[in-house]
Amino acid sequence: MSAVNTQQTEKYFTGRKFIASLCFLFGLILVPSGIYLGTLGGSLYYALLGFGLLLSGWLQWRSNPLGAGLYLLLLVCTLVWSYAEVGFNGWALLPRTALLTTIGLCIAFLWRKSIPRSVLITTVLTIIIFYAVVLTPSASIELPENEKTTPQVNLAVGNDWPFVGGTGDAQRFSPLVQITPENISNLEVVWKVHLGMPGPDVSGTLQVTPLKIDNTLYACNSEHVVIALDPETGDERWRYDPKSDPEGSIISTCRGVAYHKAPHSTGLCSERIISFARFGRMIALDAESGTPCPDFGENGEVDLLEGMGPVEKGYYFHNSAATIVRGNIIVGGAVLDGQELGEPSGVIRAYDVITGKFAWAWDMGRPGDHGMPPEGEFFTRGTPNSWAPKTADEELGLVYVPLGNATPDYLAAHRSPVMEEFNDAIIALDAETGELRWSFQTTHRDVWDYDVASPPTLIDFPTDDGSIPALIQPTKRN
Repeated sequence: MSAVNTQQTEKYFTGRKFIASLCFLFGLILVPSGIYLGTLGGSLYYALLGFGLLLSGWLQWRSNPLGAGLYLLLLVCTLVWSYAEVGFNGWALLPRTALLTTIGLCIAFLWRKSIPRSVLITTVLTIIIFYAVVLTPSASIELPENEKTTPQVNLAVGNDWPFVGGTGDAQRFSPLVQITPENISNLEVVWKVHLGMPGPDVSGTLQVTPLKIDNTLYACNSEHVVIALDPETGDERWRYDPKSDPEGSIISTCRGVAYHKAPHSTGLCSERIISFARFGRMIALDAESGTPCPDFGENGEVDLLEGMGPVEKGYYFHNSAATIVRGNIIVGGAVLDGQELGEPSGVIRAYDVITGKFAWAWDMGRPGDHGMPPEGEFFTRGTPNSWAPKTADEELGLVYVPLGNATPDYLAAHRSPVMEEFNDAIIALDAETGELRWSFQTTHRDVWDYDVASPPTLIDFPTDDGSIPALIQPTKRN
């Protein structure tokens, strides 16, 4: 044998040993962590893959080509499993497949003379086709037509301000022209109202954006007291105090309330205000009188702690206004940052705006299951939560939800794959079913608390082929 061939053989031998060691090492990591993930209700595929990598690495170390063949089989299975789990979502697929694919290509090269040519060709073609589809920009998604009549009277910005963001698409733009850059310096205070602050042991600031509907302003203070005011004089029309229990509360903020007007309806609660109170209480009030709506939940209240499991006071609360789309109130929830593993779930839920009846849940730890958890079980704990306002799209029947961090915010080692997938993401949910339509992650592997803290704004984006619906999302990143 020539010196050149001897050197090549030694390089191949060294390369095979190195790859075999990597396979064995990854197997040692995946087996215990995959088993632990399975005990939490996650996929057992990671554990099975770990056992396969252990066997493959051991065979490769013994110079047995079956080890290389086994690895390539595991790679193809992983590509198929990844697609089955998340579909052709590039950001979700690449973390699951990129490293295994790179090692697989190295194995195919190092063992090319010992593996049947048909196996190599099949593997390489599968990889090429898979990544060609994953990395190709997706065509626009055609959403199913929704025949349900929108149970909400159209509300426009002008003399009124019916949403926290002005309109449901959160553009925060008023077409009124009475106040201009030229005369704004001439404005004078006409009236002033003090809405109230929290008690001495609770941190709270006034962050409310009032709603204006016809001749009434609707606001809330940091204690979640809802107040209706005369916009001309500031006189109080009514006040509803939910008698929130301050025990255990560290932070108390109310950023706004939601308004709904039912079509073809008159009388008590035909127009209603939706608000929250500590801890996990959702309340519907008659917009004219402030009386709790008797047909909503139980005596005007819905318990949002149902299905959440044990919740320590102060660990789960609501500070942003609810979002109403297609007759459903869409509810997220804030979780106290950085306290412990397994804090309350970040589940997104919907409730009928008239009856308060539970409609659906989007729980990332239970994909495809939109019901309440079975008795004795809870919504997946510790998942990224949505504390910021959400944006309504009545036309498409979607709600756009900005998500934060899995708790604790500055740690990532404990996160499951699904937590990593949706951490700091914007998701679009079908407002009537809770089905996930799409998601986009703003920061990958976030350990800096870059949760998405503001509602997305919907626009019509101009293109050469006409305008298309689009979304603008501010983040904490520069």
